[in-house]
Amino acid sequence: MTEHRRQEAVGGLKARRAALRAIGRVLRDGAPLTFPRKEAASLDHAELAMARRISAAVFRHFARAESVLDNCLRHKPPMSVGNILRLAVTEIHACGTKPHAAVDQAVRLVTGDGRIRSYSGMVNAVLRRASGEEGWRWWADAGPPRLPEWISRRLEEAYGPDVLRRIEAAHEVPPPLDLTSRAAVGLEGLARRLGAESLPTGSLRLHEWGQVSELHGFADGAWWVQDAAAAIPVRLLGRIEGLRVVDLCAAPGGKSMQCAAVGAEIVAVDKSAERLETMRENLARTSLEIRLVNADALSWQPDADIIVIDAPCSATGTIRRNPELPYRRRGKGWLRSLEEGQKRLLQHGLRQVKPGGRVLYCVCSLLPGEGEHVVQWAVRELGAGVVRRDLREIGADPGWETTEGGVRLRPDYWPEIGGMDGFYAAVLTPRGS
Repeated sequence: MTEHRRQEAVGGLKARRAALRAIGRVLRDGAPLTFPRKEAASLDHAELAMARRISAAVFRHFARAESVLDNCLRHKPPMSVGNILRLAVTEIHACGTKPHAAVDQAVRLVTGDGRIRSYSGMVNAVLRRASGEEGWRWWADAGPPRLPEWISRRLEEAYGPDVLRRIEAAHEVPPPLDLTSRAAVGLEGLARRLGAESLPTGSLRLHEWGQVSELHGFADGAWWVQDAAAAIPVRLLGRIEGLRVVDLCAAPGGKSMQCAAVGAEIVAVDKSAERLETMRENLARTSLEIRLVNADALSWQPDADIIVIDAPCSATGTIRRNPELPYRRRGKGWLRSLEEGQKRLLQHGLRQVKPGGRVLYCVCSLLPGEGEHVVQWAVRELGAGVVRRDLREIGADPGWETTEGGVRLRPDYWPEIGGMDGFYAAVLTPRGS
C-alpha cells in the first residue's frame, strides 16, 4: 500500500470510528446523532464530513440494511458488531463505496477492537454475501423505509396511506441545503453567486455544496441555514417593521433573525445557555441586533406586539434531516407531555401579548396532535382567533391552509425540487382582539 493510500485508509477508519460512536449513542442511549465538540475537533474537515454523512445514511436506510443482514445472519451479534455491519452494508448499497473497500474497513474496525476481534471472520463472510448479487436483490426488495408504528399510525389517520408512503419515500432522500437571506434586495444576485435556486417562498436552495463556511456570503453574514418550511411561519406575520417581537423558544435563532432582518425589535428567550451561545455566534456573523435572554419561556413576562412560539415538539417533521429520530428510545408518555407543554406555552403567549397583538405558534412536527389540535384547542377553550392569510402573497400554495386557518407543510410537497421539512404554523389573537 502506498503512503497516500495508507493515509486515506487511516482517515477513513477515524471517520468510521467516529460515526460508529455516534450511531451507538443513538441506539444505546437515545441521544441525538451529534458529534461533541471535542470529538469533532479531533477530525479534519473531510473526516468529520464523512462521519456525518455515513452515520446519517445508516439511519436513513436502516430498514433496508436490516433486511439484508437478516438474510445473512443466523444469530444477532453484539450491538457494536451489528453497527459495523449496518455501516458497511449502507456504504456499499447507498453511499457508493466500493464493496472491497467497505469490507476491508469493516474488518479493520473489528480487528482493532479486542472485545470483538473474534468476529472478524464472520463480518468478512457476511459482508461478502451482502455485497453480492443476492444482497443487492434483498436491498431492492426492502423498499423505502417504514416509519415506526407510533408515527405511521398517526400520519395514516391524518393524511391517508398514500400520503404516508410519499412521506416515507421523501425521508430516504438526503435533503438540499436551504438558506434565508439577510436582505430581501439583491436576492437574485446572491442566488447566482451561490449557484442556488430561488424558491417561490423566498428561500434559496442548493442541491450541491461543499463546506458551508466556504460558501459565498457566509463570512459576511449574507445568509443563514434554514429549511424553506421553517422560514414560512414568520412570513405569515406580514410587515412587522418597528414592532416588538419576543421569541420564547428562540434557539437556534432562524426565526428571530428573520424578524430582526426586517426591522423588528426582537428579544430572543431560550432556557439553554449552550444553544444561545450558538445563536450568539450567528448574530456576530450576520450583524443582526437581538437581545438574548437565558430564561424559561413560561417564567418570562414578555411585553410584546408579537410573540413567537416555536414550541418543543417531537421534531417528526425533520426526519429527513435527522433520520435517527425514529430510532431514538423515548420514555413512556413523552408525546403526551410534549402536547401538554405546547398548550401551556400557547396559553402563556396569548395571555401575555399586548392587546391587539398576535401569537405565532409553530412546530416542526408532522403530527396533528402537536399542530392543528393545539390550535383548535386554543380556539375552543381559550377563545383565541386565527388570522388567515392569502398564502399566494408569500409564494406558498393555498392548498397548504388547514381548516382552522393554519398552514400544514409536509416532506412530500415540492417533490420535483427536493421537498421540504414538515411544519405547522398558525397566527392567533387572544380572546376579544
